[in-house]
Amino acid sequence: MAEDLAILAQILKNALSPVEQVRTQAAAQLEPVQPAHLLRLIVQGGDHGTLLQASIQMKRKLYQLYNNMEENQKVILRSNIIEAIMTTQGTVRTQLGLCLHTMATFDFPDHWPQLLPSILENMRADNPQRLWGSVFCLLYLYKRFEYKLKKMRAPFHVVVEQTLPLLLQLGQSITAQLGAPDAAWDPVMGDLMKMICKIFYTAIHLAIPPFIQQEANLMPWIQLFGHFLTLPIPENRQPIAEQRPQLSWWRAKKWAANSFERLFTRFAIPEVDKEYKAFSRMFRAKYSVPITQAFLTVLWWKPHGTYCTDRVINIAMSYMTCAITQKATFQVVREHFTPLLRDVMFPLMCFTDFDMCQWKDDPMEYLRRSFDIFEDFHSPKLAASNLLMEITKKRPKHTLQPVVLFLHEILEQHARAAPQEKDHRRKEGALYALGVICDMLKVTSPYREACETLLLNHVLPEFQSPEGFLRARACWIYGQFSDVPMTQPERFTQAIQCVLQCLNDTEIPVRIQAALAIRYLLNDDNAVALLRPHIPALLQAYFMLMNECCNEDLLSALESLIEKYDEEMKPHAVQMGTQFATHFLRLSACDDDDDQSAMAAFACLSALGTLLSTVKRHGDVFIQMEQVMLPIFSKFIAIDKMEFLAEVLQLLGSYTFYTPQLSPQMWSIFEHLLQSLQTFANEYIEECLGPLDNFITRDTETFLKNPLYHQFLFNLCQEFLKEEAPTYLMLVSELIKSLILATKGRIDDMLPQWINLVWKCFQENHESNTTKFKVLFLEIFNAALYNSPVVFVQHCSQVGILQPLFGFWFQHIDKYTRIFDKKLLLVSLCSLLQHPDIVPPFVREQLPHVVTALLGIAKELTILVQKKSEVTNPTEENFVETLLKEEITDEAEHAAEALDQAPLPLPPHGAVSQGDAADDSDSDGDTDDESYDDELEDDEDEVIVTPIDGIDEVVLLAETLRAPVEAIFAQLNAESQQLFQQITAEAARRKQSPA
Repeated sequence: MAEDLAILAQILKNALSPVEQVRTQAAAQLEPVQPAHLLRLIVQGGDHGTLLQASIQMKRKLYQLYNNMEENQKVILRSNIIEAIMTTQGTVRTQLGLCLHTMATFDFPDHWPQLLPSILENMRADNPQRLWGSVFCLLYLYKRFEYKLKKMRAPFHVVVEQTLPLLLQLGQSITAQLGAPDAAWDPVMGDLMKMICKIFYTAIHLAIPPFIQQEANLMPWIQLFGHFLTLPIPENRQPIAEQRPQLSWWRAKKWAANSFERLFTRFAIPEVDKEYKAFSRMFRAKYSVPITQAFLTVLWWKPHGTYCTDRVINIAMSYMTCAITQKATFQVVREHFTPLLRDVMFPLMCFTDFDMCQWKDDPMEYLRRSFDIFEDFHSPKLAASNLLMEITKKRPKHTLQPVVLFLHEILEQHARAAPQEKDHRRKEGALYALGVICDMLKVTSPYREACETLLLNHVLPEFQSPEGFLRARACWIYGQFSDVPMTQPERFTQAIQCVLQCLNDTEIPVRIQAALAIRYLLNDDNAVALLRPHIPALLQAYFMLMNECCNEDLLSALESLIEKYDEEMKPHAVQMGTQFATHFLRLSACDDDDDQSAMAAFACLSALGTLLSTVKRHGDVFIQMEQVMLPIFSKFIAIDKMEFLAEVLQLLGSYTFYTPQLSPQMWSIFEHLLQSLQTFANEYIEECLGPLDNFITRDTETFLKNPLYHQFLFNLCQEFLKEEAPTYLMLVSELIKSLILATKGRIDDMLPQWINLVWKCFQENHESNTTKFKVLFLEIFNAALYNSPVVFVQHCSQVGILQPLFGFWFQHIDKYTRIFDKKLLLVSLCSLLQHPDIVPPFVREQLPHVVTALLGIAKELTILVQKKSEVTNPTEENFVETLLKEEITDEAEHAAEALDQAPLPLPPHGAVSQGDAADDSDSDGDTDDESYDDELEDDEDEVIVTPIDGIDEVVLLAETLRAPVEAIFAQLNAESQQLFQQITAEAARRKQSPA
């Protein structure tokens, strides 16, 4: 065994070799090694690098294989993992903790009931190392239940009841020792206290166990955390400033503060879930005020010279932001609000020494930190800003005036001071604070009227400040107050000129803030007019900034500029598109963990989309833009690069819709798109639908010239229609319908294959799917009838589905509720009637009723079109008003009445299930009809372009029915006769005076 372990240790060392061949061979040798063998090596001990590699390999194997491992291997692991944790340290122990978590996830409690007793035994042992190790194990056992649903937490409640009392005693013992004047503040004990606090936080993260909800069990924990949180750490027990945030005691305080904040903000609010109502009332009544006082104590440390980490301050501020919404806790805050504002909140919002150091020495890092939303989560400055904004918004009566007076005094002091005595940082902080509360100032009298004076007296002069951070803040403030009415236009013009000057400032943070300010200034019409002559210079400034510091906010600002000056963008579109595409390709190639670059890359795509929409009326520009877009389409559609695929497909949809022509290079993208759908991008069928449809409908000739395109698309749809997911069925059916409509009379050889494919899918799924599904599939057959009536009738007759199809159509005629639905049904049936020699006998027999149904559909369609139209033709109004005089009681009243009188034959036995005819009638009891109508109502708001849009349904119907109606006119009722005459007259008018 020892020899085997020695060999394994050598293999693990080889896995870290700088020689690639040695590493590859070691990786192959490690593949068959069992996790239990790795664990034996760890228990035996060795050098840290080997043990760490063994623990990492073990973690990986357990994560991938544990659930399928043999039971005897699991027994070995369960019997030794705790002992291994007890005897290891540092990163090796951390990896083993993750292994324990994986094992407990699958095995505890059912297959590993001895885990908890083993941990408790070690907790009670008189051995510091075993005590530490047992608490470490307990942390990962708690994590096993941290995100579990309530119904899966019953075993966890047992764990809590048996372990929290022991942890409480341990925590109380530690804090009792800290109260002594000569307390050692041992970092090891700090780690132990940190785990105790973190375990409690894990227990209450998503739900509070019943044990903790009991006041007798909760109270000592509140007292423990309150006492521990307010104990200052002696200066001589802390490391140098840069290392202090990592001190175990500060990390323990962070988790204690997190627990308080979580309990209050999630479970002690009035809007809490019903099961926590009693707990919420109890907590607010007994603990919210003492916790608020504890956080205030912590916040006073820094103003009085006692160190406190930014993270703890951030949590305290976040707690206060919620506490001000409760009467009792706000009263506590209100009593201390003036010193809290003056000594705590305001200093946090001011420009710091660290800011100044970065501004001068590394301005790019300053900008990265300023725009990093992930750093904002833990930023004391942002937390103080949020507290100031919320307290003035939620409690303006008590706080708004004191805040404004305090900030105004700082501005006045700065104005009165001699140049060498001006405190620029305090003024910058005051301006920042005013920007934070600007929404309240702009709607509250008398501050609303004073906003312009503030800008003129205290902001406009700072554009000339010797301090760059004040010039940047002046730009920012003008952006925040951009919607304030100005009574002195010449001063506003001066401010605009100053912002433009700042775009050429010597310091890049100033240039960035000026560029961002323009985005908000564009909300003012006067600013839009003032900036219009400077568009070329503005664009050039933005391009230069993008080369220096391309971030999401800068791109959003440029996108706003494009939207506001759409008419002026044409000469610059290609240059802008090139910039966006170049930066996107660069940013998208950054490391996966570079979140700022990823967000900037998404912003580039968004800006490209806005640019395309802006110049969509200029076909010549679109042709030039092709070379800009092709590299993006080629890279992200042809390869498995999923991160940006949805956005790139949306961009492809916009481009292919608006471009006047699709080049051979773009058709190569079509091929890539089909291949991607067949391989890695099948989940993106919805995003692919628009581009595919555009290729087919915008350049049908090219699509039809290459038979492989059609066959490839058919095969692809065939595969997707095999899926059971309703989404796939609906999306693919839309594509098929669009293809058939776009290729009228051009696909006679393939049309029977499409009919067979869709009919098979319809038969297999119509009973279990919604009305929307049924109508959508029936519309594909409508499209096929419109495409080639002769081929359709001949083929459907041969395979015996013609009569069932007509039966389904007229059973669902009242479900054709949208304008497009009705028009497609009408156009397809007219296509059939225009070929009298192929009209099926069962249709010819019921011709009077079919004509009555068509007239009813035409009437409803005309009214719907008129209602939807925003601008109507007066003569058209008269026609519609004539139609509206008649009573309308249902969407397809005339069609329904006609079919009630003489329904068309239903599908024969065996064509589809017998229950379908009854199930799909008007009294079928479909539960989805109402939601379907809502969906269709929403769909009508979408802009949809189809090949039948140019058909005048009134003219078509009048010409189609002229001959049939002459033969059966006497068989029509008076209402249908009158309606036919009205439609005939309207058709004649439209042909004489086309719209």
